[in-house]
Amino acid sequence: MAEFLFITPAEMTSTTIMGGNADPDLYRLNIANVQLTVIEPLLGTTLYNKILAEAEAATLSGNQLLSIKHWQNTQLLLALC
Repeated sequence: MAEFLFITPAEMTSTTIMGGNADPDLYRLNIANVQLTVIEPLLGTTLYNKILAEAEAATLSGNQLLSIKHWQNTQLLLALC
């Protein structure tokens, strides 16, 4: 099973200077690495794993959903670019 990404390659190319010319397979791994090296330490392992499990199950709601949509995705984009 592929690792869950909080931000999709399509979101990344549409909101950064990368554009659509880069192969998503080349930077998909970087998204996963930033989740582990930047987002997880900021949230703490317990909260990160809880949000990850709910995101994978598509049951995110409330503050966790807001966290993903606004804060975490912004942090991912800043760390990736």
